[in-house]
Amino acid sequence: MISIAMTTYNGERFLAAQLDSVVRQTYADFELIICDDCSTDHTPSILAEYARNDRRVKIFKNRHNLGFKKNFEKAMQLCSGDYIAFCDQDDIWTEHHLAVLLSGIEDSLLICGNNLLVTENGVSLERTFFESNCFSNAKYKTTSDILQKIIYSGNCFQGASMLMKKELLKYVLPFPDMLPYHDAWCSTAACFLNRFTYTDTVVTHYRQHENQVTNNERQAGLTVQQRLYLCKEIELRNLCMISDGKIILHDAYNFFSHADTFASRLHMLPLWSRKYAYIHPNGNVIKKYPHMIKFLFYKRRTL
Repeated sequence: MISIAMTTYNGERFLAAQLDSVVRQTYADFELIICDDCSTDHTPSILAEYARNDRRVKIFKNRHNLGFKKNFEKAMQLCSGDYIAFCDQDDIWTEHHLAVLLSGIEDSLLICGNNLLVTENGVSLERTFFESNCFSNAKYKTTSDILQKIIYSGNCFQGASMLMKKELLKYVLPFPDMLPYHDAWCSTAACFLNRFTYTDTVVTHYRQHENQVTNNERQAGLTVQQRLYLCKEIELRNLCMISDGKIILHDAYNFFSHADTFASRLHMLPLWSRKYAYIHPNGNVIKKYPHMIKFLFYKRRTL
């Protein structure tokens, strides 16, 4: 059975459309675990209606507001299935969302599907999440390539398009405090464990709107300190199972620890040049030198 972990907070505007897409899945053997984080709008009444009409829907109301990440962590811990799917309150799942991910996960601990970016009204923006993050299997052919893309450039896998085996919980919980969202952490951990896979198949319509919690946080990206923290957490939890994982961690430490002064950046230019394709995945040879000048002279919060 699949458990679907969903969190809600004042999501009345888009909630019904998402719940409709979940309960209409072609793969029907699931439970939907919903943790509501003290909503003050009509979200609780919407949830109650779906729970009355479908016994697969189970509602849990928090006594006090936990915040998005802690609330999602709670929802995952309440799941009883062998597989756990992540679900946001404002997207729309394709009818084959669960079936595609379940058939593709095989021996991996986590699989991520692609998603189509849509407007707040559900109209296609004609590009996928992978495309918008310059990700493709042609550019990132190995687990090591994917890891360096995440660490140096940013996460290219959306949580609400993920399915994981419950076995992964022992590695990823509790979520690291300094990381603002869970999907980058889960995908990075599964990669370092060498049990990550993905599919180009679109399984989610990813709604873009101004009240989006995770998307608003993502705009700033991870800070240098958060990237170092991510690497340290991987090392502390002994998750490094890929053959060149230690090298990747060492290079990341070296790079992010020496990115504050002109002299140290100058010293790091050879490593910067080797990692350029990951740091600026949409760059080319012509853009490389303006980017190099920025790297040398501009004090930046993120890379």
